Amino acid sequence: MKNKKTEHIINISSVFILLLIIVYSFTYSFKINLFKINNILISGNQFIDNDTIKHIINDEIKNKNIYNIKIEKLNNKIEAHAFIQNVKIYTKLPSTIAITIKEVNPIVLYQEDEKYFLIDEKNKKIQANMNAINFYSVPIITEYDNIEDHEYKKIINSLKYIANNNIE
Repeated sequence: MKNKKTEHIINISSVFILLLIIVYSFTYSFKINLFKINNILISGNQFIDNDTIKHIINDEIKNKNIYNIKIEKLNNKIEAHAFIQNVKIYTKLPSTIAITIKEVNPIVLYQEDEKYFLIDEKNKKIQANMNAINFYSVPIITEYDNIEDHEYKKIINSLKYIANNNIE
């Protein structure tokens, strides 16, 4: 009987000490900023540079650790960029945020009212600057103002087919 009580007390004490060590470890880790975001890994981007992406999320991660950032908010801010189709964000212990980007895939360029636009495979219209025009090698539609809606859709669908089936 005494042996079982002693064993029970030892078990409870061991669990208590283990919990104390865990709590102390986490407290100490936060105190020394072990989980403060020090590294941002960005992959999948070709047109948009890493500095642009870091600038977009800078306010949301400044002086924060990986446990108190709002990943959904970061995701929405990055996806708001015209040339980004979608984003996946996850954290890596102890202090890294990993961002995987899928950029838009433009299939045509055209001019409208002295401005240039790219249209991607999802029919998203993106205003293009000179960098985008030079980066993306896409066909150019001229006389855009004279194209009717049904013709426009046929052209876009044809270009989608070509883009998806012709690697060159």
